Amino acid sequence: MSMNSVMQQVHAYLEINGSASTHELKQIGVRNPASVISLLRESGFNITTYYQKTIVSNGHIIYGHYRYKLKYDLFRTKKASSTTFINLEFV
Repeated sequence: MSMNSVMQQVHAYLEINGSASTHELKQIGVRNPASVISLLRESGFNITTYYQKTIVSNGHIIYGHYRYKLKYDLFRTKKASSTTFINLEFV
């Protein structure tokens, strides 16, 4: 799958900043961050999603958001027109 301009924009943002929240991606013009992240994953990029608490009041989360983090593996192999990542575990 070739990357469209929005996918390239999100990938570049993740590479430069290390991670991005859904709010940050919307601020740079990405209408649906989750679908773009899904397409990037289908293209072979290793992106993790986690929930980040933002404000806690009296033990309750008032506001939180999802963050996406681009993870790098030690080796990449080129397969057809997409990049495939190989996870290596050392014991």
